[in-house]
Amino acid sequence: VLAVYFAYGASALVGVATVFLQKDLGLTPAEVAGIGFWLGLPWASKMGVGVASDRFPVFGSQRTAYLLLGIACTLAGYGLMATVVVTKGQYLSAMLLAALGYMIQDVIADALSVELARDEEELGQIQALGRMAVLAGGIGVAYIGGLLAQHLGARAVFGVALALPVLVLIALATWAGHGRQIAAAGAAAR
Repeated sequence: VLAVYFAYGASALVGVATVFLQKDLGLTPAEVAGIGFWLGLPWASKMGVGVASDRFPVFGSQRTAYLLLGIACTLAGYGLMATVVVTKGQYLSAMLLAALGYMIQDVIADALSVELARDEEELGQIQALGRMAVLAGGIGVAYIGGLLAQHLGARAVFGVALALPVLVLIALATWAGHGRQIAAAGAAAR
């Protein structure tokens, strides 16, 4: 859960690179504002994704499959930004994929927070740790993002940012492996 929140906060890494790429693509301030509107739409649909993950399991999974979908969307968006985006439409599509991916991951992290907490106090602690992880991610990369954009270029920063969804994937694999160990130990004890 905390890896998702940290990665979302650390997505600030691409902030300066995004501005450079917008300039390279010749986007006007009005076009940037319009794109900002579209990038906000995934976040406005969080409740729908939450309901979908509760009501419609994918391959029998209410959380893991949706988290993998979010990771895939973010990877695709950042991968496109790092390699092939050369038009305004491609830029919007790639950024929309990344935003959609982070939104899906956030919804699932929120749901897991509720499921993992034993009581209201623990839920509050998990939520507080989640906010701290977002802040730590953002603060941790704020200066680095600008340096990377200046010295490596905007596309390279998006390439570096591919590490963020990979971090969540590694955390998911570790957590899943740990869960299997706990289940096996419980079965052996019976």
